[in-house]
Order: sequence, then structure tokens, then C-alpha cells
Amino acid sequence: MINRKDLSPIYNIRVERRGKDSVNIQWDTERPDLKVAVYLSDAPDVFGQEQPVAKAEGESIVTISGLNPDVRYYFKHEKLTEIQESIKELEKHDILVNNTIKAHI
Repeated sequence: MINRKDLSPIYNIRVERRGKDSVNIQWDTERPDLKVAVYLSDAPDVFGQEQPVAKAEGESIVTISGLNPDVRYYFKHEKLTEIQESIKELEKHDILVNNTIKAHI
């Protein structure tokens, strides 16, 4: 029998409303050193390459606020590796676009 914990280091994900415009997202893990990014979308199958709305390192909970109470949101989590973090940092500063590094010569 395959245990769910064997498939992903993040499991038992829970979303709890914390007011009109905020939620807590919490998960269980056997690896407290994980770096986790959480993404937000207003469509269940549409998650672009945008920056995460929250990151957690050494924690298993994030709070996301500033949400519109009239919109249904969908969340996606991702275990971050050091390479992914570097790529996302380059994208944030508009240095990496469509997997191509911008060079100013």
C-alpha cells in the first residue's frame, strides 16, 4: 500500500478563513527544512509563472491577506529548490524572461 506521505513531502493541506480578506494555509510535513511557495489564482487550472503570494521556510503555515471576499480563490503549493528560488528571484527583477536572461551590453 502506498502512503500519501511517500508521494509528497507536503500533505494534509488545510485552508482556514481568518477574516473577510485573509486565509491561513497549513500543511503537514516530515521535513521541517522544506522551503514552500504558495501561488494564488482565481481559476482552478490557471497558475502562471507569477511570483508566489507567500513562502515558508522551516514553517508549515502561511497567511495570505488582501483577498477580495467576493472572489473564489485557488491555491497551489510547490516545494522550492535552490535553483527554483534563484530563477524566481531573477524573474522578479525582470532579469529572466521566458527562460532567457536579459543582458545589457
